[in-house]
Amino acid sequence: MNVFSNVRFSLIFAASLLSALLFLITPSFSQAQVSGDCGFTATLELGTDSEEVRCLQKYLNANGFVIAESGPGSVGKETSMFRDLTKEAVIKWQKSHNITPASGVFGEKSKAVYLLDLVTKLTNEQGSQSVVVTEVVSNSESTVSANLVENESETDSEGKSDAERQITSALAMILDTYDELDNVRDDDPDEAVDIEEDTRESLKELFDSIKTYFDGDYDESKNLAKSALDDATNSFEDAGGESAKSKAEDFLDDVEDFYEEIEELLADAEDEGEEVGDAPELLEEARGLLDDADNAFSEGVYKQAISDANDAEDLLKEAEDEIDLVSDRDAEKFVKEVWDQFDEAEDKLTEAETDGEDIDEAEELLDDAKRNLKKADTAIDEEDYTEANDLAEEAEELIEEALDEL
Repeated sequence: MNVFSNVRFSLIFAASLLSALLFLITPSFSQAQVSGDCGFTATLELGTDSEEVRCLQKYLNANGFVIAESGPGSVGKETSMFRDLTKEAVIKWQKSHNITPASGVFGEKSKAVYLLDLVTKLTNEQGSQSVVVTEVVSNSESTVSANLVENESETDSEGKSDAERQITSALAMILDTYDELDNVRDDDPDEAVDIEEDTRESLKELFDSIKTYFDGDYDESKNLAKSALDDATNSFEDAGGESAKSKAEDFLDDVEDFYEEIEELLADAEDEGEEVGDAPELLEEARGLLDDADNAFSEGVYKQAISDANDAEDLLKEAEDEIDLVSDRDAEKFVKEVWDQFDEAEDKLTEAETDGEDIDEAEELLDDAKRNLKKADTAIDEEDYTEANDLAEEAEELIEEALDEL
């Protein structure tokens, strides 16, 4: 047997996901297939009285999150009442499983993680293979780490890895959607019902993806999981969440615009025979990273897409620094800064005149600076940015001389 540690996803964990999805889609499955499962159907919170609370207390007590050392709630004396001690135990359990927020409310996300934990334990009991789920993170790019012992090659195919990544991302987004639904239920119960139904459809699609994964058709599994992720993302946004997909899309658009700007700047510099240094190579490297970002985005790996785009942006900034040509953005910014300096100097001249100082020489210098700045504005309008920059530099020197006169 080979031992692999910290595996992001595994065949056995996929089996756990499959069982968990069956739990979520058809609650009767848990009653028929797994003894000892609580089969939670409702959100459990402070004040709830039900047999599901008793089952929850038994689960917590059995897993090291003891309700009470003695009396009501202790081992063998679990109750149907969800009170402060139960809430405290749930919070400890949520924190240990990285569930956020750890509010003590046993809602949809807690139920999903409970099911993963339960199926994992049942799988371990079979003895043939084992997985220990060690982390469930609450964002849409969360990963699940595991320790795996199994008779399987260490090297997974690229297609298999892609499918696993899509399945993990889709499940994480579905968990996030259930979490976001808690707010919608309070504000618009009818809308919450519709979103929850859409989310169940995403679960069913993910269920099909995992079944296909077991059949060895990793490309189809990846496509189904990608579709489930897209649908779950839409449900998440319908519930009021801002998805990683939206953030990635906006950022990629911004960096693409920046790329086009630097590409035009490079072309202008080369046409005018200006020094461009390593800008062409940096621009080419940035293009490659942006292509990688686009591919990651299309695969639904939004965190990677943002990372690649961020690296591309850094290269574009380096390329801009290499080009010895004033861009429209640089010229406009510099001219505005010198206009601000002019306004401040003019105020100081007014104060000096009020104090009885001789400001004639300084005033003449400021008038010259003002004329240069007006010419710089005209140069910008005519897109002669180098001229605008030169005129602004002259105006800045005149302003400094005027202030020296004071």
